[in-house]
Amino acid sequence: MERTPQLRFTAKKLQALSTMLAAFVVTALCVIISPGPTTALAEGATSAVTSLTAQWIKSSSNGTIDPSTGQITFTPSGYYDTLSATAQFDLTSSGQSSAGGGETIPAGDLQWRIPAHLFTGRDGKPTGDAQLPVPEAPNYNTGTGLQYTYDESTDEYVVTNAIDIPAANTFSIQVTYTATAGDVPDKNTKPDKDYAGKGTGSITSSATIKGSDETKTTPPITGTNDTGITISSIFKYYDSVGETEDFLPSDWVDSGAYIDGYHYVKWKVTLSATGAQPGTAEITDTITDSLGGDVLGLLNAAGTPISDAWDPGPYTVSITPGTTYTYYVVTYYDGESLPTDENYTFENSVTGKVTGDDDGITTEKSNTADQEIKNNSFAYDGDIYRLDKSCGDYYSNYEDFDHPTTECTITGGLTALDIGKAVHPTMFKNHYAARTYGLTTAAGSASGGASYTAPTDQSEYGQKTVRHEFIDDNFLFGEEYPRQMEQGGTEPDRQGDPTLPTQGYAKLQPDDFYIDSITIPTGCSETQSSYCDTSDVEFSESARGWTVYDWAQDDTGNWGLTVRDPWTDYQNKDSDKLHLYGLSATWNYDTKQWTTAWKPISGNLGYADGGVNEMAMANGATWQLNPFDHFIAIKAVYESKTAAAVELNLGVRITLMTSDHVKTLLKKLNDAKTATTDELRDDYVTLTDYNTMVVRTQDQIEQGKKGIAGFDWRQITGNDYGSCTPYWGDYDQWQFEGYHGQFNVDPFNSDEQYYDYDTAFGRSGPPWAGTTTGAPICHARAIQRLTPFAMESIKSKTIDGNWTSDAVNGRVKIPYKVTMGETGDYSKEYMNKNWATPQQRGTFYDLLPTGVTPDVDSVKVTAVDDTTVMTILTAKAYPNYRGSGRTLLKVEAEAPDGYTNLRYTNGDAGKSTMTLRFDSYISWQDANDLGYKDNAKDLHNVVAYETYNGGIADGDDNDDLTGLSDATLGDNWSSDERAAMRKLDTMNTNFTFLYEAASTTIAFDTVASSGLEKHVRGGTQLDWTNGKNNEVMVRAAGQYEYRLRYTPTPSTTARGIVLYDSLENYLSSDTSASDTAVDASTPRWRGTLSSVNVQQAIDQGFAPKVYCSKVAGLNLFGPTGAANEANRDLTDTAIWEDCTPPAVGDETDHGTYDYSKVKAVAIDLSRAADGSEAKLAGGSSVQVTLVMNAPSDPTEVAGYVDADAHAYNGTHVKTTTTGTGAGGTAATAVNNIDFGYTRVGLVADTVTFTFTKVDGSDSSGSGPGDVKPLAGATFALYRWVGSGSAPTAGLIDPDAIDSAASGSTGETGTATDDSAANASTDASAQSNTSAANAADWKRVGEAKTSGDDGSIALGGLMVGTYRLVETGTPDGFAPPHCQWAITVTAPYQGSSTLVIHKPTIITASGQTSVGSAAALAPGFETGSDGGYLLANYATPTLPMAGGRGLPAILGVGVLMLLLSGTCYMGYCRTHRRRSDD
Repeated sequence: MERTPQLRFTAKKLQALSTMLAAFVVTALCVIISPGPTTALAEGATSAVTSLTAQWIKSSSNGTIDPSTGQITFTPSGYYDTLSATAQFDLTSSGQSSAGGGETIPAGDLQWRIPAHLFTGRDGKPTGDAQLPVPEAPNYNTGTGLQYTYDESTDEYVVTNAIDIPAANTFSIQVTYTATAGDVPDKNTKPDKDYAGKGTGSITSSATIKGSDETKTTPPITGTNDTGITISSIFKYYDSVGETEDFLPSDWVDSGAYIDGYHYVKWKVTLSATGAQPGTAEITDTITDSLGGDVLGLLNAAGTPISDAWDPGPYTVSITPGTTYTYYVVTYYDGESLPTDENYTFENSVTGKVTGDDDGITTEKSNTADQEIKNNSFAYDGDIYRLDKSCGDYYSNYEDFDHPTTECTITGGLTALDIGKAVHPTMFKNHYAARTYGLTTAAGSASGGASYTAPTDQSEYGQKTVRHEFIDDNFLFGEEYPRQMEQGGTEPDRQGDPTLPTQGYAKLQPDDFYIDSITIPTGCSETQSSYCDTSDVEFSESARGWTVYDWAQDDTGNWGLTVRDPWTDYQNKDSDKLHLYGLSATWNYDTKQWTTAWKPISGNLGYADGGVNEMAMANGATWQLNPFDHFIAIKAVYESKTAAAVELNLGVRITLMTSDHVKTLLKKLNDAKTATTDELRDDYVTLTDYNTMVVRTQDQIEQGKKGIAGFDWRQITGNDYGSCTPYWGDYDQWQFEGYHGQFNVDPFNSDEQYYDYDTAFGRSGPPWAGTTTGAPICHARAIQRLTPFAMESIKSKTIDGNWTSDAVNGRVKIPYKVTMGETGDYSKEYMNKNWATPQQRGTFYDLLPTGVTPDVDSVKVTAVDDTTVMTILTAKAYPNYRGSGRTLLKVEAEAPDGYTNLRYTNGDAGKSTMTLRFDSYISWQDANDLGYKDNAKDLHNVVAYETYNGGIADGDDNDDLTGLSDATLGDNWSSDERAAMRKLDTMNTNFTFLYEAASTTIAFDTVASSGLEKHVRGGTQLDWTNGKNNEVMVRAAGQYEYRLRYTPTPSTTARGIVLYDSLENYLSSDTSASDTAVDASTPRWRGTLSSVNVQQAIDQGFAPKVYCSKVAGLNLFGPTGAANEANRDLTDTAIWEDCTPPAVGDETDHGTYDYSKVKAVAIDLSRAADGSEAKLAGGSSVQVTLVMNAPSDPTEVAGYVDADAHAYNGTHVKTTTTGTGAGGTAATAVNNIDFGYTRVGLVADTVTFTFTKVDGSDSSGSGPGDVKPLAGATFALYRWVGSGSAPTAGLIDPDAIDSAASGSTGETGTATDDSAANASTDASAQSNTSAANAADWKRVGEAKTSGDDGSIALGGLMVGTYRLVETGTPDGFAPPHCQWAITVTAPYQGSSTLVIHKPTIITASGQTSVGSAAALAPGFETGSDGGYLLANYATPTLPMAGGRGLPAILGVGVLMLLLSGTCYMGYCRTHRRRSDD
């Protein structure tokens, strides 16, 4: 089943093809002969429908089939639920299985009517759909020959046979009817409805065969819809209150609904119902408070009026079950009647009544809501601080700050630093939140602690400035936790501690890194964007970039934080701004030290002093920092009196340099932990980033104090936020008191700058101990582990989209997609070391599910960009691979020349993959036989990928798959799959294989027939067919498959089944006295048996035993007791021997028997797996496939193709059937059934002959060999098909050959244009130059004319001898006086390409390899590029009178006369004639 080139047919073949199309036979031609006499139909008898039945076989989960009546009742729970019912219609006909071959049902004679719909809708029209597994005419199902037309007048499908049906006596069609539950009336619809009674649908089928008086009709089968509608919920919520005109819809305002001084309250009502019946809802709203209000009207979810203003209801709306409806009830109150000095409550209730449109049944529910309106005085809850840190590539819209990602991995980072390559870790993400409204008061700015009481007058707030500093300035490197650390910086323990470690953990210095970018994620402005919604923004939980909050009262009187629109501050250029600063490090060459200074950062996104444009932040902003600034810390500063709270998300990315200091930290420590070794860490090294939040008051800043603003007791005990509060862990992690018992003191930090007490006594305990001022300084951290270099595998196997069912071809299409490769650091350094190598070449081995075959022509392999197409080197299918009963698709591909299959994703990180896509198919019959139908069993598919690199991440050596895990292989590999997929490349010893698996299920309705069937597929033919229309054409040595399938009729049981196949030894006289399509003189070839696939029989519970015969010409056809009965005796060891294939495994296990010598095969299915007698129930099928190899010798194949030879194969089954005879008694018969035949054609291997036509008299050109290409030369190619060897002398007559091929007797040897008129005499006058009869030659393809580049390409050359004729010569050039012989031979050993030998010159008198320009008999020369060149020479020009060239011209004329006896002049001319079709 390799790729087969497009076939070219002669006119004669096309005529034969159209004749065979008319005689296409789909099902088996059977002869059933029992021990007793058969009853033959009278002469001229016509088949009749003997029985027709219909039954429901399955329904959707909301349907129940009554076992006693067979009828379906649906009880859907949702309006949009699907009602689905599958009916099976079985038709049996008579007169099709007699000894004389049976009575054929002529095309179009079957008339089988099947309703197109089950239900009728409320409008009286059919509703729903039907899935009929038969195609609409003019198409027809290739397995049964059935098609349908639609009769609109009766709403029926009319099924008929598009072709003659000679064999199958039982047809089964499964039709699935579907409808939406809500579109079908209820069975209890009230009698006053026009559609009453339509809740039950009925199906009745009828069938007849033309010429028969018998019409069969099925009893009706029905489906009933039992629905209802019930209110499931009604809820009421307070929404809002308003006093302005814009609170109401304009329609109501125009009608006078707005009254100044009124308070309007909006209530949200949601209503939903369950069931599958449409209905109406009545909504009644009632005010239950005593505040003097009333109902104004009803709005829909968009705020558009449903009712008029001043309409108090009730309101009636139409509803559909399963949908939640939202409405708004508006009530109104006179503001003068509402209390002004105390709180009050709006109270309201709502009632919903839902009534079914069909049954009129009503259900109801009620709900209440209230809202307290507070006349509250000002209140403030206190200050809150939060600090978080995490890592990741980007900010999401919903960052989980309660469970942040605080640990990330940089694969290969450790190795990169060691080899001198800078590393770009992922982003450190900082989250700062501080509510500091209390610090803006005079009292709050000066004191704190447990005794502090917040002011209750809002006028006291906004008096003092609060400064927020959000800092990222402490990057540490080395051990995961600071168990070991360098001296230097601030000592993390008390001074003078002798146990302080000296190595392993350090603060990064300016030599070691710099900050390369910072990011503030997206926020939004409600006034500038309709998509912006800040209603769900919650302080300390927001993922917005920068948020400023105000303290305000909402419409219910509650005080709290509200989001300030950034547009407000943007419009006010004097408003408080967020400033960004970077700590820039500069090397002082005089002092040999780094100096640092803070510089503003704004760029084009802000103001020169570092203030950032609010709208830029609202849209999200990233600053790419200049490496020359060498920023080593980032600080965001915000000072404000008016802001109640602020929240900032700030991302920071750094670049790690390869300084000596960093490289030292990459090394392992000695055992004493006192010094580094030269050994690189083999686990990881950790980059740790600590951030800091500092909040300072105006007083502290003005007084120059080092101290900072304090916590009060509420902030500590009431909020578990960030590192301002306890973080419990083991001794080496952070705790409330900080590292080694010190509060908020991380290694090497600079916190002492904020302490107001003398540090000479150490730092034991919190810095505010014994004071009234707390310390709102917080730290949080995240780490990134840098690991040694490692690639990660990429592997995926999926269905590429969805599978689809094809009614025309009776099959399911399954598109597959496989992606394999690696991801990792593909930087130049690693690629130079071959640590990271792109996937430039690889092989896929895809073991398809049992019964599934791939479309090799659909195979496509793409590169990592999924656009660049890789070059396919091999694409081949192997049926019954290693005896598994499954087909293996092997695809080898490589990158195009000059293309590197690599795509970078982030810096140097990238990936390199190859993706295989292909379509595959399984026939309905195979899917049924193998148990896949109706999602009953998974189609499990496994794949292996072999890279041509030295290895691959997570790779396997493919030696033994037995112990490999699902993580390595993919899910649920069976032992047979593991056995079949091992040692795929026997030369491989490296870990170069990846694996994956995929599963899917399929469901479809089918059309089927019973009896014995024999089908074939191969080449580009994916569907099972009898091949009589040349559907199956295989290449030399190509594989093809025969399927032997037997299905007893539904009313019988078969036992003792034996399937026989005489392997392409078929003659028509074996099975039919009238069919003479294949006789002893029919050209034929025979393939060789490769393997026998009995997997389906094993799955059916059989214990198949296979017998092989090497006796040539063994006849197996015929009835019981006939002459060939003895040949079917499997106990005769002179004829048969056991050749049962072994279990699945390596192909060497299957080398114990040489199937290629087998001439006939028998499969004994008489025993079950447990040793008992095997039985096959009626309607069930058993099948066996035979895998064949076509002839491989190119010379033999070319001969078969020339002779139009095919392989013809029949089959035979012997079985005993038991059924019900007359009067209901059991009837047993021994049946011997023969199948007609299948047909397989051959396609020979071919090669293309190319050369360049050149101007032989001009060597100044630019073509191959510095010659000038010549356009306008026309050539035709002819193949020798006569007996014996092709002649080596004499010129052929192209016109005569073409005329003979077309049956024409037209004139030959006549020039067709002026340029050739004087070239020679007529061919008929040159009998001595004739090169055999015209019938001995056959033209190959169409004539070809050289283009501007002079090139000619003549394809389709098989092994054989050819004659090349120049039939058209360009103007101004002399036609050659010769032709050329081309010989094509079989490939050399080790090659698969046919060999074209150098052409030789053929003249009228002989053959030569030496060209002669003077004689106008040019030979083929080799150009500088290795290609062939063939020259034409310019026609000499006669000189003017007296010219010195006359003697030369006369000399040429004499020479031409002398050559006339040796060169056939009749065809040394230009033929420009119409191409023959």
